[in-house]
Amino acid sequence: MQLETVINKTLRYLNNRLDALSMNVTSGGVDSMENYKYIIGQINAYEATKQEISNLLEDKEQKNETERSEEWKNNNADNELVGVKKSENKSEKKEEPKLPKPTGWRC
Repeated sequence: MQLETVINKTLRYLNNRLDALSMNVTSGGVDSMENYKYIIGQINAYEATKQEISNLLEDKEQKNETERSEEWKNNNADNELVGVKKSENKSEKKEEPKLPKPTGWRC
């Protein structure tokens, strides 16, 4: 079984269970304070589990993204654009910001 399939099924189960527990609490299906605290604890645990899975997937995506961009940079570092000529003169003129000329008047 693929890892993505397991993750998707786990997330689906967590979402369904969270919906059922939330519905139970909001519809008045709780008969004691102990039961209420138990259900709220389950909800918190499922939410934390979902968040952790999300964080792990995000880290994996960022790692894959970084690896792909570094690989692309390494493969395309020396490639030239097709049909574009490189300029021989690489000296660039830096333009200084133009300021208004002083008038000699002081406030």
